[in-house]
Amino acid sequence: MKKLIAIAVVFALVAGVAFAVDVGGTVFGHLNVLEGDTGEDSKVSASGKMDRLRIDGSGEAGEGAFGGYVRAQIQHWVGPIPIGFDAAYAWWKPIDQFKLIIGCQSDAFWGKEGVTGWMFNQMPNDSGVATLFGIWDTGIYGDGFSVGRNRYTFLEGFSDWGLGMEIKPLDMLSLNLAIPFKADKGPEAKDVFGAALAQVDLNFDFGNIALTYDGAADGGDGAFFAYFGGSFGDLGLDVGIAYHFTGDDDTVKPLGVGLGVKYAADAFGIKFRVTAA
Repeated sequence: MKKLIAIAVVFALVAGVAFAVDVGGTVFGHLNVLEGDTGEDSKVSASGKMDRLRIDGSGEAGEGAFGGYVRAQIQHWVGPIPIGFDAAYAWWKPIDQFKLIIGCQSDAFWGKEGVTGWMFNQMPNDSGVATLFGIWDTGIYGDGFSVGRNRYTFLEGFSDWGLGMEIKPLDMLSLNLAIPFKADKGPEAKDVFGAALAQVDLNFDFGNIALTYDGAADGGDGAFFAYFGGSFGDLGLDVGIAYHFTGDDDTVKPLGVGLGVKYAADAFGIKFRVTAA
């Protein structure tokens, strides 16, 4: 226990020094030029707002053996201003083949959304665009079936507070493991370890193949995800297959499949994604 405490203290000290080295910020805003609905009394209108302001800092020490990252953000800059840290983690990399991570990253570690993921914008933080039937949301709509959900077939990744490890025995192979500090199902050890994420990530010249078990999916019932993503010139391709252990919920379909295509040439790009369960 003393060794674990010592490592945590070292991480905290190194992170505190590192974050003062490189500090930056980003502002996200959006404008809907035309919007409306099909109702009889509807009118075409326009709207926009500043969605969020982010301030982040990162750095390394010990010739790359230690490092950290922290990010604070203000959501919906106009109006109520909730402020919080949505990402804060420190890492220790004693050798090139092993990396230990403690903390949280809300954009998730080891996610497999692919080049067509994260809605229709270019960055994983832009959430203010119009959506069709909630199809890009993470919630369930319609009659309770999880049909069409972006992250039902494509892995979001590990975004909880916890401990993560990256093991790279080969340049093309990465073994990723994460254990949360707490689980949705309960505080017992079996609940916490049952909510772990384990991933085999393979990178080839023709693309990326990943197999993942996410024990926290579906409230802790768990799911398997298989992913292939590749780029062929200006064309990007994503294929996702997922099997969800639905437990006693017979309204949720266990099998999900998805296909995404992205074409990008210079300043022009178009994305398409379809998912089903």
